[in-house]
Amino acid sequence: PIASYVQGRLESTINPNLASPYMYDTVWEAVGEVESMLLKLLRHPYSDIGGSLVLKSATQAIAQALQIYLVKYYKNYNFDVESEGLLDIPPEIPNPVIIAPIQANYSLEKSARLIGIGSRSIYYYRLDDEYNTDYDSLRDAVSMAHADKKRIFANVTIVGDTERGKVQNVGLIDHCVSSSCKNEGYMPPMIVDAAAQWLNSIACGNSSQWDFSNPNTKAIVLDPQKIELPYDLSLLLFQDYTDLSFLNIGEQKSDKINLEARANFLTSRGGSQ
Repeated sequence: PIASYVQGRLESTINPNLASPYMYDTVWEAVGEVESMLLKLLRHPYSDIGGSLVLKSATQAIAQALQIYLVKYYKNYNFDVESEGLLDIPPEIPNPVIIAPIQANYSLEKSARLIGIGSRSIYYYRLDDEYNTDYDSLRDAVSMAHADKKRIFANVTIVGDTERGKVQNVGLIDHCVSSSCKNEGYMPPMIVDAAAQWLNSIACGNSSQWDFSNPNTKAIVLDPQKIELPYDLSLLLFQDYTDLSFLNIGEQKSDKINLEARANFLTSRGGSQ
């Protein structure tokens, strides 16, 4: 009888998260609070609609973000790339590409290869002599992508690169890219790689609009292990938890409960596969 009672009590507190089918409410709520605190630190205007995933490295986090927005890109053309695959993409859909600065971490190239679009899908722009964004080079990169009949599905930028720790003016980069793409009838999402210097960048102020105060910043990568956390951990935070409905992990994506679980629990099978 005692065992039956305990089993019943455990089952009554189960939440539909993606990490363990036996997660208790207390832990669930604690982890949700951590997520909420981080979203607020990153100036999310409505932190209750943000979402997150935990992965083992920045490469995994960047690859997962790119995968999500690649799937979303094709969905905008009414093509289900998850079901049909890359080999059956209709020829009328423009090839998706990435815009990124030349000092982007090598994890970006690895991620582009991992999701199947290849490292040659990245259009790089240069920095000036002061290691700031060369906006003429940025505009040229966007123009070159459009001249090649391609569409930018992700605008990736770096906050606190590993070489000099520079925090670029993300708001201005986004404006530059978005203005050029708006003429083509679309708006690519901004993915911010703040893995190495995220805590310093927060402490130094967010005048560059690299966080969620910029409406077009859709995802941010943070690496707590870079601040001496004793185990591998990378956080992928989303402005809108519904972007997690494009996560390729096979659960029923229309299920509102599962969707909320993805948004409110910091660990998922997306990071442990």
